Amino acid sequence: MNETSNGSGKRERRHFTGQQKVAIVKQHLVDGLAVSDLCDKHQILPTQFYQWQKQLFENGDAAFQRKGKTAGKSAQDRSNSRWWVKRAVSWSNYSGFRF
Repeated sequence: MNETSNGSGKRERRHFTGQQKVAIVKQHLVDGLAVSDLCDKHQILPTQFYQWQKQLFENGDAAFQRKGKTAGKSAQDRSNSRWWVKRAVSWSNYSGFRF
C-alpha cells in the first residue's frame, strides 16, 4: 500500500483491509518477522502494528462463533420455534400423525 499525495503536499490516508491487517500481524506471530521490518515494509508505525495486534486478540473469539441457524436468532424466535415443536408433537398424538 503506497501513500499518495493529494496535490497539496499532504499525504492521503491509506486504508488497509481487515485481511491485510491480519496478514501483517500473522507475519510477525507465525512467520517470526520483526515488527520493525514489517513496519518498514508496509510503511506503518509500530504503534499502528501493535494496535492491530491488540484488536486481533480482543476480537479473536469472533472466529470461533457458531455460524449455525440458531446463532443469529433472537430469544423470542427460539421460544416461538420451541412452541411450534411442542404443538406439533402434541397434535401428532391426537391425529395419529407420526414424524
